[in-house]
Amino acid sequence: MAPGETPEETVVREVWEETSVHVEVVELLGWYERTGFRAHCAPVYVCRPHGGPPQAQDTDTVQARYFPLHRLPRGLCPWYRVILQRHLLNPYPRPLRHTQHLGLWTVLHCIGLDLASQFGLLS
Repeated sequence: MAPGETPEETVVREVWEETSVHVEVVELLGWYERTGFRAHCAPVYVCRPHGGPPQAQDTDTVQARYFPLHRLPRGLCPWYRVILQRHLLNPYPRPLRHTQHLGLWTVLHCIGLDLASQFGLLS
């Protein structure tokens, strides 16, 4: 977050910087407390895109495009898969509160994803 920026403004700016897509924040989906490796608490927002298709804007972004929830890419970090497939469409009141443990398996999985993306194995 930039000084003086709200979380919602940060989301809009970050999505634009990484995908060149303007978004409107619809709602706060929930707060995700991640324990273990790199413990932190992160808000997750539901947004509505406006404009053209997403495009990767830097080397941190492997690819930027829309995916149906039932066909998420193999290279997606495991904690995002849970959020998208289980929590996005559930009927529970929002914002949700959820704890995700980022243990050794998650760290190794993400290292594997990073290496696979660097060798072009995820396209």
